[in-house]
Amino acid sequence: MGSELTFQVKTIDPAVELTECVMWLSVRGTALGMTADAGFFRSYMNDVEAQLRALDHRLFVAKD
Repeated sequence: MGSELTFQVKTIDPAVELTECVMWLSVRGTALGMTADAGFFRSYMNDVEAQLRALDHRLFVAKD
């Protein structure tokens, strides 16, 4: 079984146009005890960040 990413978008404060976009690895596929496809997802996550930043230069990104 492969890994899956989950995306969630919600408006925090419409008065100041504050929106929260959350992306996380919701299902982790493993091979030999390691996340088999993490390298692929990292590049996808970085691409999503770049596209969001192009929409809003005030974007704040927290990577946990």
